Amino acid sequence: MGDFVDLSLNMVAAKNDRHPDPFAWIFDLRRDSSNVSRYTEDNAEVSFGGNTYTPKEIRFEPPGQDMDQSLPEFRIKIGNANKTELAYWRAGKYARQEVACRLVNLAYTSNSADRRLIRGTIKRAMWDDTWVTFICGMRDLRKAPVPREKLYATRCRHKFKSVIGCGYSGAATACDLLETTCDGLGNKARWGGCSSLPRERQ
Repeated sequence: MGDFVDLSLNMVAAKNDRHPDPFAWIFDLRRDSSNVSRYTEDNAEVSFGGNTYTPKEIRFEPPGQDMDQSLPEFRIKIGNANKTELAYWRAGKYARQEVACRLVNLAYTSNSADRRLIRGTIKRAMWDDTWVTFICGMRDLRKAPVPREKLYATRCRHKFKSVIGCGYSGAATACDLLETTCDGLGNKARWGGCSSLPRERQ
């Protein structure tokens, strides 16, 4: 269920090092169609994938084991001292929006492949004076139509600038979905086409 990315060779080497570089979780929480909150649990700003993640009092509870065949959930807890996230929630933000949680090695933040990734959707929230807790669900593949998306040999299947899928957050305002365009934007690793598919003969 959901999207888990195995550790890269760099991250495995760092994990096995006797004196490893520190790891940190970073979070993309979409508030609405055009705004994303980017936070890190680290004490300093983290730059990753061309984005800056701001230090935040934040706790991550990863998905548990799916022992009873129920769909796993995970939780993101954000400090509620200034009530900012609670105000967003009450204004209709965050609900049913995408989240991406990445574990990165701070020595390899220039390489977008060096991360562990968990993705989902914010289902509901609860809060007290200390925390706002977002309960997130992972996509239930058992109920997804197959195929969920069409694959094309020459065109990307992702919505431009979507957090899950495209991931591009640069200055460009439009994309023709071609692989060469994605490459020119420095985002080829996230291109959603499949060039190995057979193409119709002219």
